Amino acid sequence: MGMVINTNISALNTYNALSANSNALTKSLEKLSSGYKINSASDDAAGLAISEKMRSQIRGLDQASENAQNGTSLLQTADGALSDTEDILQRMRELAVQASSETNTDSDRTAIQDEIDQLTTQINTIASTTTFNTKNLLNGTMGVNATTDSTDALGIGSVSINSADIASGTYSVTLTSAATITATANTNSLGLADDGTDFTMDATTAISGLNLGDYTLTATSAGVDGSGVALYDLELTDADGNVVASASATNTAATAMTGTAADGTAVTFTLDASKITSAGSMNFTLGADLADAGALKVTNATTGVSVYSSAADTSLTSDTLNANGFTMTMDVDTLLSAANTTSAVTVRNNAATLQIGANEGETMKISVGDMSALALGVDSLDLTTTDGASSALSSIDDAISTVSKQRSALGAYQNRLDYTVSSLTTASENLTSAESLIRDTDMASEMAEYTKLNVLTQAATSMLAQANSQPQNVLSLLQ
Repeated sequence: MGMVINTNISALNTYNALSANSNALTKSLEKLSSGYKINSASDDAAGLAISEKMRSQIRGLDQASENAQNGTSLLQTADGALSDTEDILQRMRELAVQASSETNTDSDRTAIQDEIDQLTTQINTIASTTTFNTKNLLNGTMGVNATTDSTDALGIGSVSINSADIASGTYSVTLTSAATITATANTNSLGLADDGTDFTMDATTAISGLNLGDYTLTATSAGVDGSGVALYDLELTDADGNVVASASATNTAATAMTGTAADGTAVTFTLDASKITSAGSMNFTLGADLADAGALKVTNATTGVSVYSSAADTSLTSDTLNANGFTMTMDVDTLLSAANTTSAVTVRNNAATLQIGANEGETMKISVGDMSALALGVDSLDLTTTDGASSALSSIDDAISTVSKQRSALGAYQNRLDYTVSSLTTASENLTSAESLIRDTDMASEMAEYTKLNVLTQAATSMLAQANSQPQNVLSLLQ
């Protein structure tokens, strides 16, 4: 290249290198001073987006852990109050046992009743004043309850909720076909049993058409047939003395019993008459075991979504029918006669919701029932008489059982939250470690880079000075 003055290419090249080194040195200084290798989106666009999502999850997990710990504090507050309630109930039971004895005078019973009244008031005080962050815990406002409508057609009795997650709303309960009853001659099943006084028998097929209740089967001697075999007239009567089925039989073969029940339903079953050994009566009871009870379908009347539907051949072993989230005690006689009948159940879910995760839907519900004296059934105990004191024992025992079950539920909630906190802490730790790999500066590596860039910058500065002095060589040609 020729010797020129206007354009110093060497200086320009050196300046470009110096600028690049200076920029890199500035960024290195920024990383070393901030501790982050991503200080702007231009440093690592993809890494910035990933790390920001991780940061939101980390902060969410940390807050969820705090929420869970606050939930544990709430549960401990409720459990502590219920512990006092349980102590009061134990004292009330002690007083009821004392009052049940005839060794007490009227004045003694009055003193006992005075203490009972004060203890009842204290149970109500605990239920109404136990709060956490001004939220009442034991007055039923944090629970789930269900009621039937005033036109209940299925004979729904008590309704309890099995799940704190059940949605509030009105649910229709429909019996699509009437239930039927089966019975066998087995003392250990449905109660068709010999009373041990006169004769024995077996039922060889299912009894149908009879309502639940007590029955008497009577065999009356009717002489002998032409072959000398004993003849008997059989009558089946209900608890009201109505004859609902009859037959004539020998004691050598199966005998069909037919008739009509009081409600007009046909009665049919078959006896093994060979078991008849003499005239007499035998008592038996048809119990509440239902078979082929038809389908129960529960739908949300507000949303129209079906939340439960059993198979048509579901066998029910009691008069308690379980639906999704429900336990309903229903009148068995109604189930036997009703078909395509619908009742409504209204659910009010006021269970407290805890956000125990970093994302939507990661929640749990805490339900605490009404723990007042009225709800526990001990609001009007009368220990002024022996009979009253004796009946109070049953009420207090039920109340103790209710409180114990609630405390057990609170303990289960608390154990879950303890594991939740542990899980959230571990997840936050692991995610923080992953975010650090993306975002944080490796100080040792960056210091080595800084040292290199610092030396290059000094060298480039020195070389720029040399390049700027090259045009002065032209002056020697002009002398």
